Amino acid sequence: MQSDEECAAIALRRASFGEKERESVRYRGLGASIFRYDTGIEAIRLTNARGSVVVLPYLGQIVWSATFDGVELAMQSMFRAPRPAKVIVETYGCLAYHAGLLRNGVPSPADTHALHGEMRFPGHGPIRTAYLALLISHVLLSVVALPMVLITFFFSLSGRFPQHRKIARYTYPIWLYVSVTGVVVYAMLAAWR
Repeated sequence: MQSDEECAAIALRRASFGEKERESVRYRGLGASIFRYDTGIEAIRLTNARGSVVVLPYLGQIVWSATFDGVELAMQSMFRAPRPAKVIVETYGCLAYHAGLLRNGVPSPADTHALHGEMRFPGHGPIRTAYLALLISHVLLSVVALPMVLITFFFSLSGRFPQHRKIARYTYPIWLYVSVTGVVVYAMLAAWR
């Protein structure tokens, strides 16, 4: 447990964020600087010796980008800066959104969406069979895809490119199938509601 002497609290105010990036905190190799993108979105860059993470404190504290050991970890998008948005999905390029982490969390009494398991497919006959086959293959392969993606990422980031290529040959098609079938399953549910 840390004592109060080892902890720091910094009050952030929107007025403190300027067009030019400026360092706010530096402690034992860790740093934090604040700035405002040209689009008007405030950001905090957290850095250490290996890289940095950019967090958007007033857009749900989402991670906009992350670069470690010279490798950009965010998905590429046509937007180089976050856009002003009313809802998080409008912030194209957001790492947390693209990684699927945005809505993970603990359910609360304020949740209004249906609980898992309550979304039944209302179609009948061959379309229901096709839906269930697609859903089952999607779920089973998604369980396989996650560790494969993490291992592929690890081999790439650690510079083990022969192993990376070997596993990526299988990871990519499985990941692509899971990604596409997830959208298809969602579309089928939406179409038959």
